Amino acid sequence: MAPTSSPCESLTPYPEILVQELLSRSAGRFPDKIAVIDGGHSFTYTQIKELSNRFASALAAAGLATGDRVGVYALNCVEFAFGLYGILRAGESASTVNSAYTERELALQINDGGASSCWSMKTCWRPPPARSCAGC
Repeated sequence: MAPTSSPCESLTPYPEILVQELLSRSAGRFPDKIAVIDGGHSFTYTQIKELSNRFASALAAAGLATGDRVGVYALNCVEFAFGLYGILRAGESASTVNSAYTERELALQINDGGASSCWSMKTCWRPPPARSCAGC
């Protein structure tokens, strides 16, 4: 006999809001609670929100506009978290780039992802000449 409902129907519904708004709400509700632990450093929701806002402002100052796609070349660390939220807060979309790829694979991924710029936390791989790379 086939089940009459999906097993997912019993889960609590997820709010229909933007992920960057979830960060803002969490910072409002839990300002001093730890949101991210990276190595020996911890960051509160408020700190992540503030870093994200600063990064969003830096993207706008660099000339990126709402709707632009930003390639994100970063390791799994706190910079990835505030970078991603900052990109979303600025109204842009993120196209994550796999740091384990070869230079040729990275070029394909950046071009296929349509990134108009590339953000990197420590190093910046230079995309093909048709693309720019902010901060290089």
